[in-house]
Amino acid sequence: MLALTLLLAQAPLVQFNLESGSSGQVELKLCLQGSGQQVRYELLVRRSGESGTAQSRQSGQARADAHLLCPVRSVQAVRPDTRVDARLRWWLDGIEQPEMLKTYP
Repeated sequence: MLALTLLLAQAPLVQFNLESGSSGQVELKLCLQGSGQQVRYELLVRRSGESGTAQSRQSGQARADAHLLCPVRSVQAVRPDTRVDARLRWWLDGIEQPEMLKTYP
């Protein structure tokens, strides 16, 4: 049990959120906090609706330390018929972690 507690204490906190913001907006946020781990990420965002489809990709690296770091913060205007899908692939110290998916609405 102690080993699991130590492992969890060393694991970085990764917050990946896709939420409704102000009227007609969606907020996407990726934040990290840890104890010196190297995090690499690839983020794919796809917006689709009656007006068509748009896709964007962003990637980067950051060191997760004791202070909360948010390398991705985006606010996008969306129409009521818009669906947003966000896929996060990420690596912790070079080891791929489980992919995270978020959808709005």
